[in-house]
Amino acid sequence: MKKAVTSFIAVLFICHIGYGQAITLRDTGLVLISQDTMANLLDPNIVSSFGQPLTNGTWDLSPTQYQYPVRAYRERQTPFGNYFPTASYSERGGVVIDAGGFYFFNVSNYYSVDSSGVNFLGQHGNTTRIPIAIITGNNNDSLTFPAQTILRSPDLKALSFPTTMGGTWGGPTSCTSQLLVTSAVGNLVDAPMTVKNYYYTVDTVVGWGKMRVRLTDTTKISDYVPVLQVHTLYTEVDSFFMNGMSAPDSVLNYLGLVQGHSQTSYQTEFLREGEIEPLLRVFFLFPNHVRPFYAQTTLMRLPVSQAAGIKGIKAGALSVYPNPARTREVNISWPGSSGTTFKYALTNFGGSRIASGVVQLNHSLELQDNLPAGIYCLTIIDNDGYRESVPLVLE
Repeated sequence: MKKAVTSFIAVLFICHIGYGQAITLRDTGLVLISQDTMANLLDPNIVSSFGQPLTNGTWDLSPTQYQYPVRAYRERQTPFGNYFPTASYSERGGVVIDAGGFYFFNVSNYYSVDSSGVNFLGQHGNTTRIPIAIITGNNNDSLTFPAQTILRSPDLKALSFPTTMGGTWGGPTSCTSQLLVTSAVGNLVDAPMTVKNYYYTVDTVVGWGKMRVRLTDTTKISDYVPVLQVHTLYTEVDSFFMNGMSAPDSVLNYLGLVQGHSQTSYQTEFLREGEIEPLLRVFFLFPNHVRPFYAQTTLMRLPVSQAAGIKGIKAGALSVYPNPARTREVNISWPGSSGTTFKYALTNFGGSRIASGVVQLNHSLELQDNLPAGIYCLTIIDNDGYRESVPLVLE
């Protein structure tokens, strides 16, 4: 069960001694209570090289395009209730059962911040019942998350202060939560199930430099801001128990769950001064931090540097039609672009490249006839190196 460390990340202060010199993370100047604006990159492949460590590196996200709707919000607020007396802030999160099947329960996450670091303390949620017929096929089946407080033991260290290049933190932690199962298999009605989760995390500072991003207003780009590049390894193992013993395989199979399910994620985060959320977080498929499949920026309190006219921004919008497309042939229009011949790349939303090549303006692009229906990302690059990406729906 993934305990929605939805903001499982670092809080920091970056001290510059000077270019080419060390960067140190400290706990001063943090913005704790805030509403953050998040934006998902339309094509994660634009940051395919961002997982490779750099010293005094430059990372430019000004050409990127965002998914629509662009904005999602994460609100950090004064801790609610007395569930975690030492908490510095809380935010909306979730308890996610992601052990084969996928179930989500809304909760609040609680964090403490002090001179030793940022700690994820645990979660509290109210009673929530969800129907699970989509998994089991039985309209009477359900999972209930009873009101409870879930403690991490020990606290999950999201960031250790102070740290610098080569610094590392993390380690093992675990938690236990309760569910009530109503299932046709086993004739269960609100039968108690205990879920035990074991985690192991390792965060390592592997690089530093500067980064700029495009804002949600696509005519604006931020100044370069100093960042730290951090690799995160996150492993989780989930176990399920009923009546003091391992839950019956028949029940778990019916619910789509796997006893002892293990999963590992690989992330690269770019952390900046005074902010809890990283400026950019990228999820990769492989441990060497290649093949990104998801990337998200946090666009709060950024200095604005430039407006329209920067490479990567065109006055005329790229148009692909028909979209949705019932055939595997689409037309492309891009007013204001240079030239009549463009490069293109088609990727799925897992980040895998499906097709690439050259296409002419105002001519049709013919794709493979056997492409399955789904949502793809089509990226077009003109002769000046400007690029635009749009979601393409194939029916």
